[in-house]
Amino acid sequence: MAERKRAGARRSLAAAAGATRRRYDDSAGGAVEHPQQPDQITMPAPAAVTEPVLTPPEPRPVPPAKRAGSKYTAMLDDDVVDAFEQVTRIARRRLGRHVDKIEVLSALLLLAADDANLRDQVVGTIGARPR
Repeated sequence: MAERKRAGARRSLAAAAGATRRRYDDSAGGAVEHPQQPDQITMPAPAAVTEPVLTPPEPRPVPPAKRAGSKYTAMLDDDVVDAFEQVTRIARRRLGRHVDKIEVLSALLLLAADDANLRDQVVGTIGARPR
């Protein structure tokens, strides 16, 4: 049984060695020789630029590098999630802008670290919760 050529198979080397092939070009009025080898291709002279060259756009300012930090994942109970989202919503309403939850958490941690009374309340609440 004769083996069939695949759709993407290359032509044989003997066929590829042919210098030109004919292709019909309507603008030339008939058959036109099209070169197959790179050394047979002649490049046209560059055309004169008729349009003014536009200046490149101003580069956008580079945002400051974000401070590298640690990433934590927290599994929160439903009541804690509700309280966390409530505090975030209140902050958004009062500030009139989008407030990320990390901003709320960071502010709470910094306040607890600076305020001894708040820190004692946090530690007391942790001690009162069952494990």
